[in-house]
Amino acid sequence: YTVDGNGSASGQNVHVVTGWGIGDVDGRTMVVHDINGSRVACALLQGVQVDGMPLFVESFSKYPGYTGSLSIAGSVAVEQIGTGAEASQVLAFSLTGVDPACSVADSSGVRRLRGAAIGSVPNACGIHVHEGTNCSDADTVGGHFYNSAIIAEDPWATITYNSPDGVATGITESVVTGVTSSQVLGRTLVVHDSAGNRIACGKIAQTMASLQLPLEASAFSAYPGYTGNLAVSGNVRVGERVAGTQVLSFALEGADPQCNSTADIAGVANACGIHVHAGLSCDDAGDHYYNSNSVTEDPWKPVRYTVDGNGSASGQNVHVVTGWGIGDVDGRTMVVHDINGSRVACALLQGVQVDGMPL
Repeated sequence: YTVDGNGSASGQNVHVVTGWGIGDVDGRTMVVHDINGSRVACALLQGVQVDGMPLFVESFSKYPGYTGSLSIAGSVAVEQIGTGAEASQVLAFSLTGVDPACSVADSSGVRRLRGAAIGSVPNACGIHVHEGTNCSDADTVGGHFYNSAIIAEDPWATITYNSPDGVATGITESVVTGVTSSQVLGRTLVVHDSAGNRIACGKIAQTMASLQLPLEASAFSAYPGYTGNLAVSGNVRVGERVAGTQVLSFALEGADPQCNSTADIAGVANACGIHVHAGLSCDDAGDHYYNSNSVTEDPWKPVRYTVDGNGSASGQNVHVVTGWGIGDVDGRTMVVHDINGSRVACALLQGVQVDGMPL
């Protein structure tokens, strides 16, 4: 962390690849260190209460009057945390076509533009809720939306995205606005470029189309032509946090026991892989399924399973940015590979009813 001139330290969208899911992190300790590396403070990580159903921005249009080349696609979920003066919004976003100049330049997480910290450029790389309710008229979009009667300083001023290669995914810190989801509903969400210009706008809505049920692959059979002795069983669930990003959770038996934590699979294509394929039948599973028009590199290459000492393989909250929605993935094939990258098992992904979800 870096302390500013006011003695405060803040940060957001600092990505840490731990190999654990969010459920594994729940209840662990968060420790703060001083400049000597000594532990100076500690707190438990606990789940936050989200008030009401999330809101969504499911499509974007170019901001009125913007003539640049950037074209934003993707979606944003807007959730409320807290009530009253502590009412806050959290944005979970998955976007393509954003400004590639909005990237992290050093390990401190400070974003820099042409040698200057982004914080010194108003609205640079920003993603903010605005007052207006209409994206077609620049005069009505207005400024950042928050309750200025109880919030002294603009809480959206520091909210930004990171976008190496023009792709941005992440979850913002809580933005204390003093407004509720019912007040945010129908407002506009604006994306800015690295110069602070408004480049895209989307309407915040609550639609049943956004409440996608997860998919499940559970009826695994030997991949056509496979003659080995592996017999995979179990299930893989595929959900969607924001459009264009699938989230995998799996629990398998019978996968390749050589795919353990010490396996050397560097350079072996598809070794120990667990991937969604384009085919609609295991007889013709096809290649890895992703939108090559918006995702430049195969996102399934690093997705692998690890077998434990009991012969089981499990994982959760594995995020894969495919550029496709959950509806596009429905009916595709889920393929499991062995340590040599060979296809050993296959099952179709189908909708699953989750108790408690609306019908």
